Amino acid sequence: GTKIYDYIGVNRPILLCYSDDDDAKVLKDKHYRLEDYEGRNEHVQEDLIKETSSGYVVKDAAHLNKLLGNLYNEFVRTGRIQHKTKNTANLTREYQVQKLVDLIKDVF
Repeated sequence: GTKIYDYIGVNRPILLCYSDDDDAKVLKDKHYRLEDYEGRNEHVQEDLIKETSSGYVVKDAAHLNKLLGNLYNEFVRTGRIQHKTKNTANLTREYQVQKLVDLIKDVF
């Protein structure tokens, strides 16, 4: 949802869980069925995180455990978790509102 944009805006690293977990796939198929249509991207959030370097796409529980251990060690060693996003100028609320304004002006 929109929370991902809030985290990008305040430059907080995102943990997207899980990209390839069997139990998660079962739950998704059971509770979150979307109609298939041509051109639908099932990995929008994953793609956004990768394109903006705004966080981590976690494969499964084992990957999450390892990643959290690494992040914890980095925090203990340096006092912070290094994080820098990129390619986010077109994701700001101001930019999106301006796009909406331009669209409305084109209609009227």
